[in-house]
Amino acid sequence: AVQALARQSSCVLYEFQRLHGLGEQLHDMAMQDHSQQCRIYAPVGAHNDLLAYLARRLLENGANSSFIHQLNDPETTIEALIADPARLSQPVSPAAIRLGHQIYPDRCNARGIDLDDPVQLKRLLQQRAAFAEHQWQLYFCSSTAQSAVTIRNPARPEDCLAEVGYHHSVDFQGIITEMRIAAKDWHLRSPTDRVQIIMAYSDLLEMHTPEILALLCREAGKTLKDSLVEVREAVDFCRYYSTEVHARHRAGDAVARGVVLCISPWNFPLAIFTGQLVAALVTGNAVIAKPAEETPVIADFAVRLLHQAGVPENVLRLMLLEGAETSGSLIARGLVDMVCFTGSIAAAQAIHHAIAYSSRPEIPLIAETGGINAMMVDATALIERVVDDVLVSAFQSAGQRCSALRLLCVQQDCADTLINALIGAAKRLTIGDPWWVENDIGPIIHAEAKQDIEQYLLAHRGQILWQAKPLPLVGNYVAPTIIELEDIFEIQREVFAPIVHVVRFEASKVDTVIADINALGYGLTFGLQGRMYHAQERISQKISVGNVYINRDQIGAIVGAQPFGGMGLSGTGPKAGGPMYLSAFMRNKFPICILARKMPGVDGEENLYTTYPRGIFAVLESDDPFLSEMVGFTERVGNTVIKFERNSFQDIKFEEFSGIILPPSETELIAETRRSLSVLSGAICPLITDSGQLVCAVHEKLICRNTAAAGGNVALLMNTS
Repeated sequence: AVQALARQSSCVLYEFQRLHGLGEQLHDMAMQDHSQQCRIYAPVGAHNDLLAYLARRLLENGANSSFIHQLNDPETTIEALIADPARLSQPVSPAAIRLGHQIYPDRCNARGIDLDDPVQLKRLLQQRAAFAEHQWQLYFCSSTAQSAVTIRNPARPEDCLAEVGYHHSVDFQGIITEMRIAAKDWHLRSPTDRVQIIMAYSDLLEMHTPEILALLCREAGKTLKDSLVEVREAVDFCRYYSTEVHARHRAGDAVARGVVLCISPWNFPLAIFTGQLVAALVTGNAVIAKPAEETPVIADFAVRLLHQAGVPENVLRLMLLEGAETSGSLIARGLVDMVCFTGSIAAAQAIHHAIAYSSRPEIPLIAETGGINAMMVDATALIERVVDDVLVSAFQSAGQRCSALRLLCVQQDCADTLINALIGAAKRLTIGDPWWVENDIGPIIHAEAKQDIEQYLLAHRGQILWQAKPLPLVGNYVAPTIIELEDIFEIQREVFAPIVHVVRFEASKVDTVIADINALGYGLTFGLQGRMYHAQERISQKISVGNVYINRDQIGAIVGAQPFGGMGLSGTGPKAGGPMYLSAFMRNKFPICILARKMPGVDGEENLYTTYPRGIFAVLESDDPFLSEMVGFTERVGNTVIKFERNSFQDIKFEEFSGIILPPSETELIAETRRSLSVLSGAICPLITDSGQLVCAVHEKLICRNTAAAGGNVALLMNTS
């Protein structure tokens, strides 16, 4: 083809080139024309660089549909080989090409902004600049003379956002009474009406994106990239849960729980906050929103938008409460009907204990509680790919994500190469005020957290391989750090910081490493880097975590495509942004349990969602027909059920069971059982007293595989989505 085009244009100033050792057949054919010039070249360099180059070339040329593969296939005819691909392809109308907002078949994708486009970036920065020094007047957490608190920028403490006040000496009983009345009217509204309101809120979030980006940066210390992703996640929660209500929860017999207490964290003060609230609201519940004490301004702003969208004020109330007051005033007095919590395992266990000794020990608790997340790298992994994914997983958001990489397990054969490359790449990271787009890593949320992290680093100073420096002199900054450990069990707790611990392992000890990671008790995210498909399958099945990421970073789960949540010390389930989540917010709605399905998403990525049995359940021997239905569901999804007489229930060793099922009429036994469960160490064992809580009868796992990592994925060239 090139020769023919050259003859038509009388062009003589061109040459063919081939890599030494490749393309010999074509070269010999071309050289039959002695006037043809051809250059044979070979790369020269150190073997570390050379092997990576050759591996890339092999991957590029290794696809089944590649020209070279077809050329060497005796069943491929010359006519098929030289056919014009433009003529072979079917004409595609512009209307048939999926755009970014059309990725999902049943909902509109959140609007994105290309931060690499200088025009879009400049426009966004100009819009955000209007809020660079803005001070917000809070509607729901107004300051009082007795308890005024100044909210400050963790990157620049002199930057004050607002004055807020805690809700002290509040008539919680009166507030809840009003909310219960309002909740009845809200629940009687059609799901379509509630969905329209939530969708209107999602549109308002996109409309106010520049102001929200400024808030997230100045209050939570988030970079522009992290802030934009968080806005999109909040929008996705709204649209996904709205779609799920229509698709799965249309039946009129579904009963909302009543008043749900939503306790959200500071590290995702908009996305997780929105996800909790919207799930409760769209299923017909009233909500008390308790934001983190560090980030009340963004919560106030979000609730204001929800009210503007149409949520009645007595259906959604924002309260800034201290942790002890939350448990004492709302939970211990039995004023709420459900608790939805994201935070530390210690706080989750304290809430569980408060529920157990309250007047409402039967109320459900959804808890997502972080983890000691590991990534395993074998000798077949592409080092450049691993380095990029480790930097993102460990250091983005200053390591302040529950999904962040904490433990990097590297096969001994490639450990030195990887560590050296990782340190070299980490040195290029910039640390500073996240308001400026050139900075990669922002501050830690507050001075107390910074002090705790510095003490941890001081205790491990002899094991530090690399630490970033210098740091900004003002602000709550902690140096990104790489620490090498001799043993996995040297990690005793989750440290919410940009710190990654490296542990080496021998190739023969893969199963031991997996067992040790599982033995830590946490089970949120796990990364796997390697090119052997059978190893990917075996390891991803053995690891006890909620989300497995293969040949990619392990943060940033996408709502509806990668449902997020863990097991063990990392959470009770169900997964946020997944198909079982909304069932937990209704009393008598049996969940729709999907054994396995591929989730929708972007090209180049495969998301496989599966459920599997939780284990062995203890059940009260009873003639209650509704209890029989719940037991039947538990057995149908693969669990073992052991029935006990009432007088022997108190002798059960609850730590040996994966869950307990009791009829709601057994109030005294429920209270006794909940108290016994609340004093157990380790993971929170579910107590199921209604069908909505049967979401805890299974574990959910999401395996996300980067299909482009294997090379030669021509589907990426054929599909614009």
